[in-house]
Amino acid sequence: MQDLRALDTAAFAERVATSGTRIIDVRTAAEYAGGHLAGATHLDLYAPDFMDRVDTLERDDSYALYCQSGGRSKVARELMAQAGFTTVVDLAGGIAAWRKAGGAIVR
Repeated sequence: MQDLRALDTAAFAERVATSGTRIIDVRTAAEYAGGHLAGATHLDLYAPDFMDRVDTLERDDSYALYCQSGGRSKVARELMAQAGFTTVVDLAGGIAAWRKAGGAIVR
């Protein structure tokens, strides 16, 4: 079953709390260093090797992506779907919405 969509903060929080879901931050290194979700892997969407790094991931795993406001994570979700990933969600409103909703951030 495919799951390729944007989730609001509450649904995203449930997803990232699900065992086996891999969290990916697609922002820049500086943005990631400024604070990110606990357990997040950093894969900068704009890095020249982004798709090479994505290609090393298991296509059948579950992924939860986020960026600053939701635009880059949507692009990354679409790229991953085109590459054959079946379970990729992203955070509508990005980490800005997460923070506004009281979500935890680590450095």
